[in-house]
Amino acid sequence: MKKSERLLKNKDFINVYKQGKIVRNPSFLLFYIKNETTKNRVGFSVSKKTGKAHERNKIKRILKDIYIKHRNEIKDGYDFIFLVRKINKEDNYSDIEKIILEIFKKVNPYR
Repeated sequence: MKKSERLLKNKDFINVYKQGKIVRNPSFLLFYIKNETTKNRVGFSVSKKTGKAHERNKIKRILKDIYIKHRNEIKDGYDFIFLVRKINKEDNYSDIEKIILEIFKKVNPYR
């Protein structure tokens, strides 16, 4: 994923948190807002409550991979932040992917 496709600055995260809309799920929150660019940008936030560093990084890698897999189906011009609330340790890739796709259906950013 290119740097231009990621939310990196704290002010960008704060902007999406404060002005964006939210889709809630027991496992995840998705914050999103329309941006001024022609590209989507994405950020991931996983609390320390979720587990140790290697567990948090694994969740981020899975989320990133799911996003990359489905990013061509999403309209351009949005900033997204995936915030992990509570995730089952037994959930595998396909379970998480199913949850993420359900969340995206609620946002309806599909082309």
